[in-house]
Amino acid sequence: MENLKYVINSKGDANFYFCSIKGSIGFDYWEDFLIIIDVINNYVFPEEIKYSGITDIFGYFIKNGLKVDMECASMLGVIFTIPKDRFTNVEFDDAYKMLNSIWLKAIKVKNQKYDPKHL
Repeated sequence: MENLKYVINSKGDANFYFCSIKGSIGFDYWEDFLIIIDVINNYVFPEEIKYSGITDIFGYFIKNGLKVDMECASMLGVIFTIPKDRFTNVEFDDAYKMLNSIWLKAIKVKNQKYDPKHL
């Protein structure tokens, strides 16, 4: 399975592409966003999670003191962002490991959900 793709932008912020824009596998729709939210709630157990919207959804979750911004835009899909200044207490590698584990688990859940054997 392919690991989560990310880019450090010109401001030093880390953008994590849960959408398929950076690969063949991805989460591009609001229904996909809800799969990721279920994974975060049931496997990561965040200290806090908030989001709102219908087809364009914005929010965040906090785990181990790190606030991760979440976005599901109808034109791009699901992207998580951690601004550069939030890496003061958490190392990038730890943040990536957490987000990559969410990514890998969400792919398994999505594949099971759409597997005809599970319908």
